[in-house]
Amino acid sequence: MTVKLKKTPTVNFSIPTGTKCIGQDITFTATNTNGGSSPNYEWFVNNSSVQSSTNNKLIRSFSSNGSFDIRVVIKSTITCYTSQTAEITKSITIEPDATISGSNSDINDACLNTSITPITFNVGGSATGATVSGLPYGVTGNYNSGTFTISGSPTATGTYPY
Repeated sequence: MTVKLKKTPTVNFSIPTGTKCIGQDITFTATNTNGGSSPNYEWFVNNSSVQSSTNNKLIRSFSSNGSFDIRVVIKSTITCYTSQTAEITKSITIEPDATISGSNSDINDACLNTSITPITFNVGGSATGATVSGLPYGVTGNYNSGTFTISGSPTATGTYPY
C-alpha cells in the first residue's frame, strides 16, 4: 500500500494583454497544480457555463461591449485531495467599436500650392488614433485627442483617392 499526502488543486488563467474589441476571438488559457493527468475545466461567463471539458483553453468572442466575469473551475483527477475543485474569477473589459465621423469629408477640387479647408473627423469608441494614405504631397493627416484633421497645401497635381 502506498500512502500519499492529500493535495490541494489550484487553478489560474491568463487574459491576453491589449484592447479587446467586439467580435474579436480572445483565448483564455488555464494552468493548474495538483489537477491530475486530465482534470476537467468548466468555464463560465457572467455565471453561465459556456464550456466543460479537459481542454484548458477557452476561445470566446463577445457581441457587445462591457465588463464580463470569466471563471474557470477545475475538477482534479488525483485520488488524495483536500478539495477536489478549485476556481478563479477575473474580469475582462470589451471596448466599444471604433467610430469615425466627419462633416466636411470631401474636397472635389483643390488648387496647387493653396491651403485646403481642413477636413476634420471625430474618432471615438475604442479608437486611440487614426492614419490616412493617398494624400497629395503637402497635405497631411494629424490625430490629436479624438480628432483627426487633414490639412495643408497640395504641392503636386493629380487625383488622390484618400
